[in-house]
Amino acid sequence: MSKPTPKPKSTLKASPVAKPTPAPKPTSAKPQQDCTGTKDKGSKNGTKTARTVLNTALSYILRRAPPPTGEASCALPAKVHYEMNERERDKVWTYVFESSAGWQNIVTNPKAKAVFSKMNPDGKLNVVVMKTAQSYCVGSPGGKTDPYGMAVQVMKTGGKCLLTNGNYFVMGGAQNLEFHAGGPIVENVRDYNHFAVGFTTSTPKQVDVPVDHAQYYETFTGDDGSSLMCGPGLKEPLNLNRPELQYWCKKTRETTEHATPHPDVERNGLVQTVYAQIPGGLATSNQPNERLVTVIMKRDMKLVFSYTSRRSKGVTVNHMRSLVEVYLASFFKVDIKADTEQVLNLDGGGSIFVAWVKNNRWEVIAAGNLGGARTPSGWRPRMVTTMIKHTLE
Repeated sequence: MSKPTPKPKSTLKASPVAKPTPAPKPTSAKPQQDCTGTKDKGSKNGTKTARTVLNTALSYILRRAPPPTGEASCALPAKVHYEMNERERDKVWTYVFESSAGWQNIVTNPKAKAVFSKMNPDGKLNVVVMKTAQSYCVGSPGGKTDPYGMAVQVMKTGGKCLLTNGNYFVMGGAQNLEFHAGGPIVENVRDYNHFAVGFTTSTPKQVDVPVDHAQYYETFTGDDGSSLMCGPGLKEPLNLNRPELQYWCKKTRETTEHATPHPDVERNGLVQTVYAQIPGGLATSNQPNERLVTVIMKRDMKLVFSYTSRRSKGVTVNHMRSLVEVYLASFFKVDIKADTEQVLNLDGGGSIFVAWVKNNRWEVIAAGNLGGARTPSGWRPRMVTTMIKHTLE
């Protein structure tokens, strides 16, 4: 398999980038409750009993409602819907947009509200903005890369970086896998477990990009010449009505016959299309899903966008593109078409892994298949193939 010709590096000179506007500190007209000595019903010697606090908290939780107006709660602190943090002075910023119930009453920043207006309910958009970051495609030569192990490895060396997952890969437990649409079913699919879809410099274990989706793939090239292939590119919106971007189709005799020996792969009278059974995830482009996008600007700036939620409340690739577009326009006044070198969709869903490593510590910023929630104790990310490491000196 021949290596794709690397994209020529931009010769544009870097222009100054305005420092992101900090998020305003949340304000509240609610009185601050004295959590140590206010007398009321259920108090003992001027202090609320544990039973009173617990019962009050449970009543709000069971009703899924915030404390009544005018009453501050010690047990249930206000939820943060929008937040910006400077991770590295003048170099790295992280943004969180969480569209759970009540954000309309909390978020006042007009730039943030523009982003929220494009989000589905109960979604979480994380954005990492980096200046002067150097990028590298990394992974195990054997093909199976542990994001957790990679983060620990970087942490032990005292590195400072953002780690994300990267390309598509073959899942060893896949049913009905075909290397091209309508082709023979791969019987020994486990032999291709964690083979990269398309070229990557991290491992020789690769399968060709399916010809039906080849037009949507792009090469992401690191600053050291390392690379991977993934897609679709999102500088332009996709025509999601194209047949090769459909995951489900109507159940007919022909499609049912094609599904054998697993004819039960269907949902609501629909069966998987032939394009849903080839390597890579492009057939899910018009389906709600968790998404990961990397943006390379025409100036010295890179951004990573992750959208996590329950799958049913996820976004299509065009919806994800619109979130990237409105963020760039609102926060940096740049155009997604004119001012970017690359807007690349990477592997999403349960493969999403975004972690910040600094000072011998690492923090998971976003992870797939958790419904947008924080990582639970004992959680381990999905094994992937090639990762992207954005380092800062």
